[in-house]
Amino acid sequence: VLNFKKIIAKYEYNASDSAEIRLKKSLILIIASMCCFFGLVWAFVYYSVFGYGLTSFLPLVFVGLVAPSIFLSHHLSNYKILVHMQLICITWVPCFIQWSLGSLHDSGFVIAWSFSVPLCAFLFLEKKHVIIWLILFILIVGISVIIVPTFSWDALLVNKNVRIMFYLMNIITPFSVIFIATQNFITGLNE
Repeated sequence: VLNFKKIIAKYEYNASDSAEIRLKKSLILIIASMCCFFGLVWAFVYYSVFGYGLTSFLPLVFVGLVAPSIFLSHHLSNYKILVHMQLICITWVPCFIQWSLGSLHDSGFVIAWSFSVPLCAFLFLEKKHVIIWLILFILIVGISVIIVPTFSWDALLVNKNVRIMFYLMNIITPFSVIFIATQNFITGLNE
């Protein structure tokens, strides 16, 4: 059994890192790893409901971009690579899933994943970059609510039970990821 704490401690280890940098590195690794795990779960769930198609493929795109970024950022000793890839993917993949399904109701509010973007940006980036991510988030939510783009017909397969499952998945899980990351952050500050 792998000890996740040891893996976190070894991720892009540099003896000269401050406690704050070590904390940031562990946080982005935890967030990215959890999101990759849930990306695989979402791909399976979407495939179970929709079969092969855009909606079931998009979570795999997330995993296919973020998971290699974990290793690349470790190899190049630059955790910011993972930070930026995570922010890009957690912004755009839920957005495209949302637009694949159309309405917020049919997607089970998948855009909720994007709520973590301004928070993550705030933790890892300078203020001027945080504002850009916040504006992008607001723009995506506005387009999703006002224009309601629809890239596929998958929404026709969403029934009441599927909708309930999507709502539960898309509200509980991202806020659980945020809670665990925040708990780790607070623990790290108190150590």
